[in-house]
This record gives sequence, C-alpha cells and structure tokens, in this order.
Amino acid sequence: MLTRDNGRFKAKLMGWTALLATLFCIVFSFSRAPLASYCLIIYVYALITYKRFITYTVHTAVLIGAVYAAYLFAQFEQNHTGIIEVFVNTIDFSNPSSVGHLVEWIEGIMAMIQSPLGLGLGTSGRVAGTFGENVGGENQFIIIGVQAGIIALLLYLTIYILFIKMGLKWVKRLKGKERKICMAVLLIKIGFIIPMLTSEVESSSYLSYMNWLLSGLFISVIMQQHSNKLQPATT
Repeated sequence: MLTRDNGRFKAKLMGWTALLATLFCIVFSFSRAPLASYCLIIYVYALITYKRFITYTVHTAVLIGAVYAAYLFAQFEQNHTGIIEVFVNTIDFSNPSSVGHLVEWIEGIMAMIQSPLGLGLGTSGRVAGTFGENVGGENQFIIIGVQAGIIALLLYLTIYILFIKMGLKWVKRLKGKERKICMAVLLIKIGFIIPMLTSEVESSSYLSYMNWLLSGLFISVIMQQHSNKLQPATT
C-alpha cells in the first residue's frame, strides 16, 4: 500500500504507525515462527523492490547469526539462559515445543502413509484436538494430507506454489492498485509458509478469508490483462 510503481517507499504518519503496530504485535507475541516470517517478508519485499541496503543488512545479519550459532555449539558447556537458550534450543530442536512439533509431524506423515486417501475432515487440526481425537497436526500441509489425502495435499501445494510463481512474474508488469494487490498476495503467501509449518493457519477465518479474497482478486487482475491482450485492435 505504501510502495509506488517505481519501488519507492513513501509513508505518512498513519503508515508508520501501522508498521510500528505490526512490529510490536510480532515482538510481543513471543512466537518464533511469526517473527521469522516477519523478517522473511521484509527480505522478499526488499528483493522485489530492489532495496539493496535492506538485502545487504539481512545477508550480514544472517552471516553473523550463523557464525555466532557455530560458536555457541562449539562450546563444551552450554549453560545458556534467556534468549540465547531459546535460540540454541530452536536450532537443535531440544525445546519442548519443537519436539512436540516433530512428534505431531511424524504421526501425521505415518497416517498419510497408512491412509493415502485421507481419514476424513475433522480428523486432524484444531477441531479434532478439541475432542482429543487429533491425528498428526501442528502443520497446515500435514493436516490437509491427513484429512483429505495425498492428492488433495498435492493440489493445495501446486496452487500455493503457482500463486507465488505468478506473483513474482506479474509484480514487474502491473502498475497502480493492481500491482499492490499482486505484491500483497505474493508477500502473504510467502509469509504464511513458516507459520504453516508449525500451526493450522487456515483455521483462522480472518486470515483464510483475506488470503483467498486477495488471491481471487489477483486472478481477476491477471485474467483482465489477458483479456485486454486478446481483444482485436480497433481501426
């Protein structure tokens, strides 16, 4: 919404307030997946709008983080506390939350192998978890595979990947509001990838509605562009 066609970012007081609000919401959620996703969105945004300073900053931060992580794991005694402990436990999957995700993923994958056509809707995810009958879960893709089967999962992945591919293609061609819709869909799709690995994002009606509403508008924009090209020139 705040990016012009030439890639320049131009925000007024309300725009900066909204951005700061998103930052505070992410930080105070105390959740690793949304925070990582937030950083990923900023990085992808910088790439598609050619913000070299942001991309170089991210590359430098990742390099420093990798070196620091190697230093932490090279220590013989790892009596870490606070944020460093969370950082280390996230990488080596020793955190109880991370272990829980792995257990649920393995259980879901085994269920898909045993029942490739699915166990039925409501057998995995929040609904099943409410009744204590959850099979697998804590992963959007695995939940779809457990409920509807491998074929449905492959279709969902294909549609999702195609949206990202089309977004990268058309963000360079569209202008004005159409470009903003394209950029919003692209960043939302990419931003949801990490949270989808650890939660059932589609169970939130607001997130699901906004995601697919904008996706539908994006398809309408593309079809309108194709329609304009196919119309014969008037003489």
